[in-house]
Amino acid sequence: MIKFIMGFPYASEEGMGSMQERQRRSLVLSDQTFPIIEQITAGMPGGFFIYHADGDKRLIYANQALIRMYGCENLEEFQAYTGYTFPGLVHPDDVVATEESIRKQIVSCGNDLDYVEYRIIRRDGSVRWIEDYGHFVHADHYGDIFYVFVEDATEKSARPWTTPRRPVWPRSGWRHWRRLSTRPRH
Repeated sequence: MIKFIMGFPYASEEGMGSMQERQRRSLVLSDQTFPIIEQITAGMPGGFFIYHADGDKRLIYANQALIRMYGCENLEEFQAYTGYTFPGLVHPDDVVATEESIRKQIVSCGNDLDYVEYRIIRRDGSVRWIEDYGHFVHADHYGDIFYVFVEDATEKSARPWTTPRRPVWPRSGWRHWRRLSTRPRH
């Protein structure tokens, strides 16, 4: 059976590994776990969010650091500003390239991890660069989801170009990523 992730074929049940591997890729996420997630992410230096991998890519959760990253005062303001969807978080000019990069990485790399850089537009109109580290998993209650850690990378390097940087492709986990971009880092 072929499974589709964000509109792309992913893998058959046989290709997904052992039952133990499939269970590791599953996440227990429910209304009871959100207070725990809130406590854990309250002290994180960056943003954290969870969103549906299909449909309108609606957010399920966003921490306070993410809300502040967008220049919003509270969750209601953030929801109104972003539409509370993943595409609503990304600069409109970067949405297609960002989603395509995520799809390609999830489909081709086999470890359900993605990394991409894209721009956002804060509520005050300023543009910031974001580094996005995502993990695709299945949650029994919510279906296929991504949970994502983001950090503001604007100050890390000057970016004189206006299009998203090419993604870093994982070879065998977070520690072995290499840049495909020929643009120099500053």
